[in-house]
Parts: sequence; structure tokens; C-alpha cells
Amino acid sequence: MSTEPLHALVAAVQLVDIRTASIEGTVDLRAGVKETGTDEVSTPVEIKSAVAVSDDANRLLASLSATIDRLATPSSPAVHMHVEIAALYELTGWRSEELDENLLSGFTYKAAAYQMLPFLREAFFGLAARLRVQAPILPLMPQDLGPAEFTED
Repeated sequence: MSTEPLHALVAAVQLVDIRTASIEGTVDLRAGVKETGTDEVSTPVEIKSAVAVSDDANRLLASLSATIDRLATPSSPAVHMHVEIAALYELTGWRSEELDENLLSGFTYKAAAYQMLPFLREAFFGLAARLRVQAPILPLMPQDLGPAEFTED
């Protein structure tokens, strides 16, 4: 697939707003901490993206959400964290029928996600501080491929 339509779409959008759409976290204090093992636990991150186009094709809304469920370790209880970031773009010069699913998916993975990623990281660090747990490290997201964990809603 040619990258020309994606480059044209990126050139036709203007970022209007980025905001936190949802933030939630829980610490399972009832279960306590794991009595054996080590603190070195893999923390899987599930990242999802979505994109919507306004009826008049003048706006795009892209969202990036991440969920982390960390198991208990000898020094910390189990933790659940979920953050969703949304970015609103103005779009000029495109018709709805030109914006197919592959093009919008490419826009979300290769452009919008990289504008939202710092906000996603900041939200996780702030949430971890409020929950008084270790902040999670998000996976590497190579721009030309998109992260392997990405799934579409």
C-alpha cells in the first residue's frame, strides 16, 4: 500500500485538542502481597486505538487507551490501571468516502498515537503516584510499524 494517501491526510489535519478521556486505578489491598517470588514481574500492557470521523468529514477523533494489570509481588499488591487519551483534529479537503478504514488506522498508528503517547505516559505516572505504586513502563512503539500490542476497537 502506498503511503501517499497517509501523508496527504496528515498534511490535511490540524490538532485542536488532546485530553484525558478516562483514568481509573485500583490497588487490591485485600489480597495482600505475594509471599514468595521476586519483584521482577512482567507487566503486560494492552493498548487499543479507535478513530471516528464526523458526519461532515470536518473532524477526526482519535483515541488511545491502555490497560495495565500488574500481579502482586513480595513488595507490592496487585494493581489495575486504565487510561484513555483522545485527540481531536480539524480536517480539510477530504470527503467521508475517501477516509477508508485502512487509511484511518494508519493515521491513528503512525501519527495520532505519537501525539497522545506523552499524555498517556504522564497519566500513568500521575495515577501510579496517587495509588502509591511503581509507575509502569510503556512498551517501545516503533513509528514505522506501530506497537505489536495495538488492537482496534
